Amino acid sequence: MGAFDFNFKRSEPAAPPTARAPAPTRFTVLFAAAFFLCALAGAAAGPGVLLSGCREGPDRLVLGLVATSPGGAQNGGLPKGEADALAATASTALGIKIELFAFPTPSELIKALGSGQADIAVLGPYAYVAAHDDTGAQLLLKAVKDGQDSTRSDIVVAASSAVGDLAALKALKQKTFGFADPASPESYLFPAAYLIENGVVSKAELLEGGARFLGTDLACLQALLEGRVAAVGCAENALEAAEVRTPDLASRVRVIARTPPVPGLTVAVRAGLDARLADRVKQALLSVVNREEGRRAWKALTGTDGLVEAQEAEYDVIRGMVQTLGLDIEVLAAR
Repeated sequence: MGAFDFNFKRSEPAAPPTARAPAPTRFTVLFAAAFFLCALAGAAAGPGVLLSGCREGPDRLVLGLVATSPGGAQNGGLPKGEADALAATASTALGIKIELFAFPTPSELIKALGSGQADIAVLGPYAYVAAHDDTGAQLLLKAVKDGQDSTRSDIVVAASSAVGDLAALKALKQKTFGFADPASPESYLFPAAYLIENGVVSKAELLEGGARFLGTDLACLQALLEGRVAAVGCAENALEAAEVRTPDLASRVRVIARTPPVPGLTVAVRAGLDARLADRVKQALLSVVNREEGRRAWKALTGTDGLVEAQEAEYDVIRGMVQTLGLDIEVLAAR
């Protein structure tokens, strides 16, 4: 089967009109009896309990990722060796075959999750919110990268400024804010939404000249030191990175606020997947990805280091930002 062939139904030739069903054999009777006993024992054991020798769940699950190299020849754009390794170890841990498929775009993966062509998906946080809100996809896990399971943004002022908090910043007249790029989540979208939501500046004020886009976090901090902006919104690690060029930066600027944490790469399952099976998938992925072999394969496929538990409320910061700035989550999801 090709990487994008999701036609799972197989048409069987119709039996001749005069064909008669074969008489039950001893094996057929024994198999039926064993199946009945498994079902009876499973019911007695209670929900979610698996008994040795009794299978539960589908024959396979499809795990979808966005292709790391669109148009790549190997495994639809995924590193073949790592994809095979992750599929094999996850299948063993779950007890159900997991097949990895590469989708050309996040939008295509969301559609597959909504139509049932994919059972599990590895999505960016905006794509997850779109999938959850549009198709009912359910959250399983979030990724960890460089020891962090989320990112934040800082609101920074000059240490020489009289501004010591958001209230003082709000009181400033004709204030301008420095941001790196209008498409940057950490260096514009989330800090801008945070400032608006906390009444420091209005959306109209930002759009009418209150925001200056300076290209990089470093350029924003330089403009702050030169007095060209009242405050800047930048990525949480921007100050540390900038200190390489400006060793005394920490003493010349002050962080007065920090945005709520924003999750990164996310694992979700389609709506309608049995809750007990979804939990088994979660436990299997945690087990596999947080072991050495699985971690290597996972990192090669996703660029992240592991997986941890996640809560739906953690994604409300994304929904809030989208609403505050009047953005289209579908557009963000497609990036």
